[in-house]
Amino acid sequence: MIYVLQRSTAPNITTIVTGYLSLLIVMTIFILSAVQAKQGINEASLVFIALSCVFISMIFRVLLTEYSPFMQRYGFVIAFTIESLLLAIAVGRRIQRLSYAKKQAERHANYDHLCHICNRRGWSLKANELLKKHAQRGGVLCFLYIDLDRFKAINDTYGHDVGDKVLCIVAESISQHMRSEDAVGRLGGDEFVAMALFTSKDKINRRVATLEQKLNALSLEHQGNTIAIYASVGQINYSEAPKNLDEVLKAGDKAMYQKKSLRKRRLSKPSQEKTPKVIV
Repeated sequence: MIYVLQRSTAPNITTIVTGYLSLLIVMTIFILSAVQAKQGINEASLVFIALSCVFISMIFRVLLTEYSPFMQRYGFVIAFTIESLLLAIAVGRRIQRLSYAKKQAERHANYDHLCHICNRRGWSLKANELLKKHAQRGGVLCFLYIDLDRFKAINDTYGHDVGDKVLCIVAESISQHMRSEDAVGRLGGDEFVAMALFTSKDKINRRVATLEQKLNALSLEHQGNTIAIYASVGQINYSEAPKNLDEVLKAGDKAMYQKKSLRKRRLSKPSQEKTPKVIV
C-alpha cells in the first residue's frame, strides 16, 4: 500500500511544483514587460497585453483550480492564441521600424547635410547607375565638374558661415537646373558634380550653357555688400561608354581646370568683371 501511495502522489507533487515555477517565471516576465511598457519602449505594450493573458490563464490553472472549469479547460488555449497574434503584430512593427531606420541610415550616409544634395558616396552610387544605363541604352552621357572661383577669398574675408551660404546657393541652383533623374552631388569643399544622360548633344549644350550662365549670375547680400559668385564648369560628353567613374572624374577635373584658367585670364580684364558686385 505504501508503494502504491508513493507512485500515485509523486506526479501530483511534480505537477504542482512545475505549475508554481511556471507561474513564477511568467509573473517575472509580466512585471518586466509592465516596466518596459511604462518606460515607453516600442512594442512593450503589446508584449505586456500578451503576457497578461498568459498570466491570468496561469492563475486559473495553478491557483484557482476550482473556480472556473471553462478557464481550466480553454484558458491556456485562448491565452496562447491571443499571445501569438499580439507577438506577431509586435514583430511586424519591429521589422517595419528596422527597415525604416536602415533606409534613413543609408540616406544620411549618402547625403550632404549642408547643401541638401548627395555627398560623394551617394553621388557615386547614382552616377554608376547612369553609367550602366548608358552602356545598355546608348545616348550621350554628360558629366559636369563645377568648382567655385575665389571661394577661399570669400571664406577668409567674410567667414565660413558666409562661405557655407554660398555653397548652399550654388547647390540649390544646380539642383533646380538639373532633372530629378540626374546625379547631382558635392564631392567636398567647393567642388560639385553633375551627370545626366541625354538623347542628343544639342540638348546637352543648351542646358550646360544655361547652367553656366545661371551660376555666374548668382550673388549673396551680406552686411550691405553684394558678394559675386563665380564658377568654372568643366564639361565632358561620352557617346561611347567610359571605362569607369574614376576615368570620368579625372577627365572632368581636367576640363574644369582648363575652363578655370580661361576664366582667370578673362576676369583679369576690368571690362569683363561684374562691376556692380564686390569681387573678393
